[in-house]
Amino acid sequence: MSDRIAINSSYVEQIASLIEVNNFTELNLIITDLHIADIAEIIEDLSIENAHFLFNLIEEEKSASVLVELEDDTREEILSDLTAKEIAEGVIDNLESDDAADVIGELSENKKEEVNGEFTGKVSGVPSFREGKIKRLESWLSDKGLKLTDFDKTYFYSDSKNDIPLLEKVSNPVVVNADDELMSLAKKRKWPSINLR
Repeated sequence: MSDRIAINSSYVEQIASLIEVNNFTELNLIITDLHIADIAEIIEDLSIENAHFLFNLIEEEKSASVLVELEDDTREEILSDLTAKEIAEGVIDNLESDDAADVIGELSENKKEEVNGEFTGKVSGVPSFREGKIKRLESWLSDKGLKLTDFDKTYFYSDSKNDIPLLEKVSNPVVVNADDELMSLAKKRKWPSINLR
């Protein structure tokens, strides 16, 4: 591993520019030679989208150590973008037990259960059914710092009466191969319908 370097705004801007043009080759050359703490510092200074992009380029063994170096908020944001399998195999398996325990402690209950391999059969969180779909969508958007009202146009396609709550929530509901009850409501509300049969 190389010695630490001075990270300044122009260096971070150079990294951001390479990310914007998807220059994987140059980015890989740079991060291969950087100290773990320097990579963490750069990730902290990048936009969250660029931080995710750069983090995903780091080799697995090194990325786990970088994750430990990040500030709590940034680490949580990076972890939220990873699947439970990626966390288990790419992060937890590459950390010392104390660091692994700290990372596991920061995970949502759902991801903890999956990471630890303890599937209870219980529904974890809000079921993605009827009004639950709205809650799950709002939660997902909230994790990204967004709300449904942040968008000028929103679309949802469905074939089931069970999706009426979310169809009513978006600006552009579309019914597809709808059941009778949903088709009746779609006609009443003048929602577009598609038949793919």
